[in-house]
Amino acid sequence: DGIVSVDATPVGGPDDNAYGIVARHVDDRNFYRFEISADGYYAIQAPTGSLGWEFLVDWTESPAIHKGRETNRLRVELSGPAMTFWVNDIELARVSDERYAEGDVGVIAGTFYDEPGTHVLFDNFSVEPLVQE
Repeated sequence: DGIVSVDATPVGGPDDNAYGIVARHVDDRNFYRFEISADGYYAIQAPTGSLGWEFLVDWTESPAIHKGRETNRLRVELSGPAMTFWVNDIELARVSDERYAEGDVGVIAGTFYDEPGTHVLFDNFSVEPLVQE
């Protein structure tokens, strides 16, 4: 359990991209990913095997996401099966899922099939304990 956060700035490639935080990474087929895009969308996913993905939250547009080459502050709070996802200090979603109780954390960036070249700078990556009140 804890809080994972990072500042992410797309610096190249298409706005139809995906970048964000990987949480509770057990291996390459068992983890959660919280991604946003430079065109203002976010999604929360988990692999299903055979290169498939289950959307815990499908791609959804949010005015909280800074578009284009602007920096976004992403944060994931993990507490047992409960996960809360934030961008720029605005809560986007809460999800409960019991698949992965622990694992590594990191960052992710990618592009879709039609236009490669996504480049994202990540800064101020931090992992903190979750303080229960």
